[in-house]
Amino acid sequence: MTDNNEIAEIVRSMINFGYSNSQTGEIGTIVINAKMNEFEAAMGLAMLDDMEYIISFLRKNYNLYKELLEDCVIFQRIRDRTGPNYMYVPVLFKDERTLIKVKAELNKNNIYPRRYFYPSLDMVSYVKSSYNCQISRDVSSRILCLPNYVGLDEDIIIYISDKIKGILTNKSI
Repeated sequence: MTDNNEIAEIVRSMINFGYSNSQTGEIGTIVINAKMNEFEAAMGLAMLDDMEYIISFLRKNYNLYKELLEDCVIFQRIRDRTGPNYMYVPVLFKDERTLIKVKAELNKNNIYPRRYFYPSLDMVSYVKSSYNCQISRDVSSRILCLPNYVGLDEDIIIYISDKIKGILTNKSI
């Protein structure tokens, strides 16, 4: 607790992965993801027995997204001897303009995908990289993580996919 607005703003940014503006993806400070407390750790331990079910549910969602969208977006390529963890559904669009249109349309319908890998770390002001990471900049500007969680209804995945396809074919639903 504090009555100092400056300190409060810094703390709010720190607990939100350093974002100073979550809408634009601007990162203002170096942070770590240190949100878990003892209660959350206990909840995680309590869920261990359900992990097989959780992963299978997330896998089913991921595969449905892939089935519905693989002809119009790019899915992550998985290296040999590894596999997706199904916790995220990152999809790559042809350009940032398209990503922004898709995200805005989904937001208008109370669906909030996240530009999870944005911005490229060489663009973050506090890193001040002397490297020009063009590939990272390109990919981070075009990647969007679609919703995936246990309990997500198949009809919602179909709705999200139909919205995306409608935007990409200029036939918004």
